Amino acid sequence: MKKIIIAAIAALFCAATLSAQDLPDNDWAQFKRYSKANSEVTAKPLAVLMGDSITDGWYSNDPDFFKANNLLGRGISGQVTSHMLTRFRRDVVDHHPKYVVILATRSSRCSAPSSLLPTSAGVRPSRTQRSRSLP
Repeated sequence: MKKIIIAAIAALFCAATLSAQDLPDNDWAQFKRYSKANSEVTAKPLAVLMGDSITDGWYSNDPDFFKANNLLGRGISGQVTSHMLTRFRRDVVDHHPKYVVILATRSSRCSAPSSLLPTSAGVRPSRTQRSRSLP
């Protein structure tokens, strides 16, 4: 009985985290979220922080810190690694940062709570994309 209750709570948490968002024009990976910000980047950033809700919150709470330290915040709440992989080139690689920080476990874990496989499978292609773009 205890396992059933824990599973039900986990399912409710994951459903809340991954609830459907009102996305115009079927923008599944939410390219439009950072399209304007990406076009305004004029200097090579020190680092790009890509991730889900936690990374999204960091930039939202202190955008001046990101600007002062030449960082780009590219988190989107509720995204899983497949979303991030889809937008990785536009939001990270095209800016040629010195460092990339990928924080993507909470939402990805909810999409498959029994395994870290979806997260690690999503990160590997991102790492490959990044290394291919290096001079």
